[in-house]
Amino acid sequence: MNNAALLAELEQAKEGSRALSDKVLTALGWKTGIGTHADFTKFHAPDGSPPSRDRPDPSRNLQDIVDLVPEGLGWSLGPGLTKRHLAIVAKPEWFFDSSKGMSMDPCEADSPALSLCIAILRAMESAGDDTGENHE
Repeated sequence: MNNAALLAELEQAKEGSRALSDKVLTALGWKTGIGTHADFTKFHAPDGSPPSRDRPDPSRNLQDIVDLVPEGLGWSLGPGLTKRHLAIVAKPEWFFDSSKGMSMDPCEADSPALSLCIAILRAMESAGDDTGENHE
């Protein structure tokens, strides 16, 4: 699934799910199919750290997606205009100077976690980095 398809799915979602969270993790560079047979289906973080029994659930758990905001980026949540929740992710200095180049379009969704998932993926796209590497 490419990021455009995932963004559309996140924007249309009424709530998060384990399957949706796994797609977000994959878009952020998490991988499966590494290591021993017992670990083969478990997610590994982009930095290669061992799989976690309790992998993040970013589409349903706000703290999990906050923990996945790429280093060097700030985030903000607030009430949305057309949906209930709005998020922005950008370099901190760009919150005050939009001429810096990274899109700061507000991302709206039906939950704070979903809106932050969308904002992170859009910020990565805007920065020209949709590889998901080095994002934790």
